[in-house]
Amino acid sequence: MSVSTFLSSIGVDAGELLGKCGFWLIVVFTVLQIAPIKVNPWSWIGKMLGRFFGWLGKRIGKAINGDVITELESIKDRLTKLEEHDEQQDATRDKDKALDARRRILRFADEIRRKERHSEEHFNNVLDDITFYKGYCETHKDFANDRARLSIKRIEQVYEECALNDSFLGGSHDERKEDLELPDR
Repeated sequence: MSVSTFLSSIGVDAGELLGKCGFWLIVVFTVLQIAPIKVNPWSWIGKMLGRFFGWLGKRIGKAINGDVITELESIKDRLTKLEEHDEQQDATRDKDKALDARRRILRFADEIRRKERHSEEHFNNVLDDITFYKGYCETHKDFANDRARLSIKRIEQVYEECALNDSFLGGSHDERKEDLELPDR
């Protein structure tokens, strides 16, 4: 017994049944496509048609997802521009940090030349600046780095002298300020 014979025996027209089922399938698929659920039956049907019909199916799939594809390309372009902008800002921040470190190094060296004393912590802070500054200059050959070489050398020499003599500001010899002779700077 065939399906159409069976349907006729129970009094149902096959064409009418297919029409009603097709209508309700379209309604359900459309609701699922619009709903915030990540089930996209039209996209799935487009993919299946794409596989089945080849070129025509691809065109149908692109027609169904054309807006999504366009929006995705737009988002990718904006993301690329943001990444480039972020890299430029990072480079600018790093250069500014190097310039600030150089300023602190030069100021500290000037204070040493004026025979001002400094704590070991202050020296360590400036030595951190020197490490950052030297690293930046090493990785950025176009950066003018000869402006602090003598100051860096002098700071490192005075640090070594203070470490050997324990003559940092606040060190054990600091209690005898009148007896302590600062290293010739």
